[in-house]
Amino acid sequence: MPKSKKPRHKYKQKVGTNFWNVREENLDIIRENFARLELKSLVNLEKGECIDDDFYEFRDFVNWGIVAVSTRDDYESQDEVNETCERLRQAAAAITDIQVRGRKNWGHYVAKAEELDLIRVAIEFVGNLMLESVKKCPVRMVREWETMLKVSRCAMYGQPVKTTPKALRKSVGR
Repeated sequence: MPKSKKPRHKYKQKVGTNFWNVREENLDIIRENFARLELKSLVNLEKGECIDDDFYEFRDFVNWGIVAVSTRDDYESQDEVNETCERLRQAAAAITDIQVRGRKNWGHYVAKAEELDLIRVAIEFVGNLMLESVKKCPVRMVREWETMLKVSRCAMYGQPVKTTPKALRKSVGR
């Protein structure tokens, strides 16, 4: 049987590469997206100049906030977690209502005053949480983001995501 002419070398891992860390460029992209989205929630949402894709991004960030709040140990009581998650769910429902109503009005997305207030408070809360998470625990933040995308992919249009905090903790890997 003929022998291979190529010599065999042991595999050497590159020194200094750690594939478990999140790259700074990816975190910059998340920061820029959120800053753009926060500005849209303050300016364009009030004027009715948001487009359909903006509402998907609003809902993704609010859903990420729900996942982050329900899987972290930063809160003292479960009642505080439930209250915060309920406010974020109300904001996500308001975003969905505006989106559905805007599609019926041929792409003219106008928010009512109470919906606008709910969305602004939620976006501000999630923004502060995201800036804190980028500094403290970027790997966990990315895992929570991937979990949110996986869970919200299975949601029905116009319906809230139905999952338990225990299932979220399991998929984040707590």
